[in-house]
Amino acid sequence: MSLVMFNPLAILVSTLVAFGLGALSYGVLFNNAWIRLNGYRGKSAELEQMKAGAPKAYVVSFLCNGVMAASLVVLADYIVLDTIPQALKLGLLVFGGFVGPIGLIANFYSDRPIGA
Repeated sequence: MSLVMFNPLAILVSTLVAFGLGALSYGVLFNNAWIRLNGYRGKSAELEQMKAGAPKAYVVSFLCNGVMAASLVVLADYIVLDTIPQALKLGLLVFGGFVGPIGLIANFYSDRPIGA
């Protein structure tokens, strides 16, 4: 097995971008819809408890985004991706083939609406 050459700056930038997109979508764009769909409307004690645990969730989310970025680097190296379109296709394949279905399965085993 050969060594994979990591570019730490690229992994950090992609981690920050992924984390930023999540913060933008859950914090600014869809915050009220997310609260409503998850049934937190009018339950201020639950919202306050969730806010208290937010820093831990942010750290874990950031670290997991970094692990995913590094894992994609390894996968891209093993299958020898050389161009940006190839990398975009890999990203779409990983999302459509793994991330999306896992999220959908998890949603159907929960009592939350599909939009949550």
